[in-house]
Parts: sequence; structure tokens; C-alpha cells
Amino acid sequence: MRFIDVVMRRHKEGLVGMTYTLANYLARYNITVNCVVPGRIMESPSELDFAREKQSLILPLGRIGSTAEVVISNTKRIMRPQKAIREAMFKKGIRWVRNMATTAQQLSSERARFPFQLSDEIIKRVGKRMDGATTWRITHPNGTDVLGKIGDVPTPGSGIKRYGERRGEGNNRPFPQGCHNPVSSKEANGVFVLEHTLPMQAKYVGVPLTRFDKPVKVFVENNRMVRFEGGLEAKRLRRFYESLAPQVGDDVWSVCGFHAGISPKARVYESRERFPEAWVEGPHNSSRMVHCHLGAPTTREHDYPFMTHLSCFLGEGATVYIDGEKLYDEGHFTFLDDPETRKLAAQYGDPDTLLSEVTLQA
Repeated sequence: MRFIDVVMRRHKEGLVGMTYTLANYLARYNITVNCVVPGRIMESPSELDFAREKQSLILPLGRIGSTAEVVISNTKRIMRPQKAIREAMFKKGIRWVRNMATTAQQLSSERARFPFQLSDEIIKRVGKRMDGATTWRITHPNGTDVLGKIGDVPTPGSGIKRYGERRGEGNNRPFPQGCHNPVSSKEANGVFVLEHTLPMQAKYVGVPLTRFDKPVKVFVENNRMVRFEGGLEAKRLRRFYESLAPQVGDDVWSVCGFHAGISPKARVYESRERFPEAWVEGPHNSSRMVHCHLGAPTTREHDYPFMTHLSCFLGEGATVYIDGEKLYDEGHFTFLDDPETRKLAAQYGDPDTLLSEVTLQA
């Protein structure tokens, strides 16, 4: 027996013991406590033959785990745009179950308690509308107005085979559910007016983490970003894309696509200044918010290990047209009013309660 085996076993026993202790103490407050303890993990290919022969006899799964499975299944912010993660998920078939509720407020929130099956069905039905549609348009009171066509399903970057696919059926499975499947773009023209990007991306670009000092206008012609306006943030966004051009080529100037929140219960609980990574879960997943993906398209693979597009937010109040019909109407997710959606929600509770949209700020 190796020393590392002794250490790992004691750590796991300690974790289980701590879970029991916390569960017993917190039960009086109606709080449950659980833990996930990985089993045997293969550390090198040389272990493969031995593992297959011995471990298949004693493990419920019939095999030992891989290091990739542990990392992907328990890490939220490693990001799908990382090429190594995409390859592990979409080529090796490793599921990535991401816990997107990483604070006590989020984990106990209405969004986390929203029926998973209901959100999954909403995502599927919104996607089916995209599967049968041709055009999209996004407008916003801030001056955003972009019209384009719906492109190919972004299988290389997202793993989905069609837009109308439940996220709970794929290898990228966020909990709680937040957005419909990303929609790729082609032949887009107009202007996006951006308020912020994801905090983790803002760190790389060198812009404020949660709100630009001055909105950035991105002018689009034939699905390409051709001009940036808006002070320092605009200059740094352009510099970021210029830095990627040698790695991914002319694709870096593309409008990758868009998607939007589908959760009527997503809201902000954390301070944007003190905890920006948790704060952004509200705008990212709220049915009141739309964001676009600007950069290299995810409809094809690029030989670059890191992210090749930015998620850019327009702010509350966007209207999204699919073949001329409003999917979002000035920040309201019209799909929640659909009789079929309400009928489905009735299986889980009162539709008026489940589907009513909360304000973004708690």
C-alpha cells in the first residue's frame, strides 16, 4: 500500500464524518448536508489492465474513474470554451454536471428549487422553435438592433446535436438550469450596445468586472465585427480580439451567436463588488436578460486551447424576434405565457407562482 492511498482514505473518512456531524446539527433548521467522495481514480495508463480486471468486480459502475471525470464533474468555472474540456466531454463522453449555485443564498433560492424537468422541457421547446426558424433579431432601448439568420447547430462548441435538445440529456448539464441552448449566427448586420461581460472574461480582457464605465458599441456587417466605440473598454475589447487573430484567424471577428436566460426565478443575491462571480449568475440566467457571444464561432473547432469568444450582456429590456415573432418582449420571456408551458407547469405546482418572473434585484 502506498502512502498516498493511506492519506486519501483518511481524507475521505474525515469528509464523511464531517458530513454526518453537520447533518445532525443542521437538521433542526431543516437543512440537509451531502457530500461527494470520488472512488478509485486511474492515475496512469499502466494501471488500465489491472483496473479493468479487478475493479470491475467490486465497483457499482464496473470500472474505475478518470482524473478528467473528477475535475469536470466538480469544477464550475473551468469553462466549456477550454478545448481540453470540450474534448473530454464531447469526444470521450464525460458528463459535466456543473453546480451553478455556489453560495448558500443561491442553493436555497427559488431558482435552485425550480423543477429541473420543467426547465429542461422549456429549453427543449424553445430550441425546437429555433430548429424550424430562419431569422433572428435583437433590439434594446440602449440602441442595440441586430438582424441575422440562424446558423448551424454549434455541436463542436456545445455538444448539442439540435437546438431542441434537453440540456439534461447532454454531457454539459448545469444545475440549476439557466439559459436555452446557444444559437449560432450568420449574415448578421446592425449594432450591439454592451454593458458588461462575464467577470472571469473581464479579467483577461482588462475591463471592469461587472459593468463597463461606458457602454461599448460593436458594429456588425455580414456577421463580422467591424468597429468598436466606447472609450477604454472598446479599445481593450478590440485588442483582445486582435491578440486572438494569430491563433484562430479571421474567425475571431465573427458574431458567434446569442442565448438568453429561461429561469423566471433567477435574481441577484450577492454584491457585484464583493463577489462578482456569484453576482453574474443573476443576469446570466434570468429570463429578463439576453447576451450575445462575440468571437470565433462554435460551429467549428479551432486549434487553440482557451476561450475564443466573449459573452457580452445587453442589460434588461431586450426584445428577441424569431422569424418575426417575439420570444422575449422588452425583457419578458413570452414563452412563459404559452398555454402548453402553463399546462406543463401545472404538473409541478401553481403555474402562476412557478412562471411569474421575479425582479432581478433581490
